[in-house]
Amino acid sequence: MMGCCCSTDSNVLTESWTVNLSPDRAQFTLKQKDVWLRIIPGCAEATVHTHNDNHWEVRGQKCFHFTETRENTEDSPELSLAYKVSVGSTLQSRQFTIEVAYTFSPSASDELRCTVRRSVTDLKCYGLYNCVRCVVQPALRSALQQENVNMKTLMDQIN
Repeated sequence: MMGCCCSTDSNVLTESWTVNLSPDRAQFTLKQKDVWLRIIPGCAEATVHTHNDNHWEVRGQKCFHFTETRENTEDSPELSLAYKVSVGSTLQSRQFTIEVAYTFSPSASDELRCTVRRSVTDLKCYGLYNCVRCVVQPALRSALQQENVNMKTLMDQIN
């Protein structure tokens, strides 16, 4: 499998939004694997397969492999969640990978509200996708923005 033929895009998308959930409840929500069927556009009919706590996937028309799950770094007082996502028909035939990181910052005025910050970084394209990187990134950015809208909507429906 070919690696990326051009440099890694260090910042694909960073967005923040406020939800009516405490930081720990917001983090807990995104750790639930089945919510990703509602978050990832086009995955309502997909299925979730868990290999272990650090490797699971959403299988639909495309497969989204979530690996290297990490949470709550000791050097930050904010709650966090991060993972690598590989997209393709299988992990071995991935088309691209991204790193996704969340921070959950408490509201200064309301303990039941927090700001969710999502950073998507390190886009790497593989195989034929090296040739169409200029097409992949805008489509990916659009899908990620829709995921953010879906996440906020989902979190707003919890309370």
